[in-house]
Amino acid sequence: MPASAYDQQMLDTGDGHRLYLAQYGKPTAPAAVVLHGGPGSGTSPSVIEWFDLSRQRVVLFDQRGSGQSLPHGELVNNTSQRLVADIEHIRSHLGIDRWMVVGGSWGATLALLYAAQHADRIRGLILRGSFLASARELQWFFSIAARHGAARMGATHRGMEPGPAKRCAWYVMSGAAGQR
Repeated sequence: MPASAYDQQMLDTGDGHRLYLAQYGKPTAPAAVVLHGGPGSGTSPSVIEWFDLSRQRVVLFDQRGSGQSLPHGELVNNTSQRLVADIEHIRSHLGIDRWMVVGGSWGATLALLYAAQHADRIRGLILRGSFLASARELQWFFSIAARHGAARMGATHRGMEPGPAKRCAWYVMSGAAGQR
């Protein structure tokens, strides 16, 4: 049975967007934010399985124009810079001093952009399936991937067992990574 969010809300960005966000786990524990891929896809609560919710606080949110955020599909005021500002707005709004940032695919790119501007707000950074939007990656995505179909592209990710990621996330969040 999937975990239930202890908090769900719509956060106004002040420029025509409202972001859906949900919090899971232990409210007083070290926090992590998960940045979904896409852009445009929305978050999946299944990523909660990566975390030990008895020892972590996990924030999921749908980026501008994605998932349950409003207006859906909107591109006005929807730039990488504003997405980075949204992440920082969420952190501040929730009263989180520092957090681990977890990103996959487009979310990994966004995590790196956030880290470059707000390094002092990050406890750790976990990137998976990194998509850095380089010329080579864009060429692959729009030519080779298109020929082979998006359904097959995600097969490895969907089949990934959550156990190792869960352990990795706790290892970094607990500070054990710096205690070698």
